[in-house]
Formats: sequence, structure tokens, C-alpha cells
Amino acid sequence: MMKFSPLFWPIQLKGRVIYILDETLLPQKVKYLKARNYLEACKAIKEMKTRAVGQVILVFYTFLQALKQGRDLKKVAKAINSSRPTLPFKVLTGMVLGWARSRAPLEKCIMGFLETLKAKRLKQAEDAARLLKNNDVILTHCNVSGLMPLIAQFAAIQKKKISFFVTETRPYLQGARLTAWELKEAGLPRNGRGKDKQSHRRG
Repeated sequence: MMKFSPLFWPIQLKGRVIYILDETLLPQKVKYLKARNYLEACKAIKEMKTRAVGQVILVFYTFLQALKQGRDLKKVAKAINSSRPTLPFKVLTGMVLGWARSRAPLEKCIMGFLETLKAKRLKQAEDAARLLKNNDVILTHCNVSGLMPLIAQFAAIQKKKISFFVTETRPYLQGARLTAWELKEAGLPRNGRGKDKQSHRRG
């Protein structure tokens, strides 16, 4: 059975409240923020409380929440689009608004998209593991939201031992704070050479 890092799917929707893993507090604390409406969700994006795939998931859960609350979806889309100008959220919000215009069952469309995203992330990790050879070392930069521990697990299933060399990024130090932490939490072999060696080096 696969063991998932909290970063693999860092957003949850329970009822009308979105729970967001606060990645700015890792690894010292694992804490989930509550977003009770789309404005609070957009604030979490602006403040980089979640990033990468977490922001994608948050966009879709925010629309689901807005749908349950009877919000104006165009207004929600506008707020999301302006939350982080460096990311093309218009592609995602346009997709949702397109489903709404076509009168497709919006909740079903959104959940279907998220289920497909989760399945593709798993396949991505499995395919990456197939490219590796026994005793390979993976050089990481930044963080890819839970995929590295999965790659290691798929590699182990394929009878391969791998290790990681974790480098750093700025300004949020995702290498040291996130990648090294999630690899350690997954209980991976320390550099593939035994327990006395340094586990996940920082550059």
C-alpha cells in the first residue's frame, strides 16, 4: 500500500470548508488553515500558504465551495485570476466557467477532473521510477508536492534502490523545508548506503 506525503494532496474540502495545508509552517508544524469562502482561499494563494499542485486543487475546490454557497462563479473566477498573476489561472477558471455555460453537471465535472489529476500524478511517479536504474541518485530542486516519496516507493516495488541529493530554492527554501522533510517522513533509506550516512543533503 502506497504511503502518501501530506504534500501529495494538500487540500481537502469537508462540507463547505476548505482545509489548506500551510506549507509555510513545514517542517516545524503540520497545520491546516480553514478557508470558509473564496476570498479566504484567494488569500491563501497570495500568501503562498499552498503552492504548485496545491493551488490547482484549491482553485477547483473553491469553485465547489462557491457552488454550494450560491456564489457568482464569474466573480469567484475574477478573484482567483488576480490572486497570483504569475500563474495562468485563467486556463483553470475558464475550464470551470465553460462547464457551467454548457450546463454540464458542474460538481461532477470538477470531481472528475480532480480524480483524473490524482491518477495522473500517481502514474507520473510510477513512470519516473521506471526510468531509474538501481542505485541511481536523484538531484532535486525545489519541491514537486509529494512525488519524490512515491517515486522511491515505486522504485522499491521494481527492486531498485535510489537516493536523493536535495538542493535549495529561494525565497521559501522548499528543498530543505519540504523535499528533505517529506523524504525523511517517508522513512526512505539514508542515501541508499546505510543508517550512518547523511540522509538528504542540502545544497
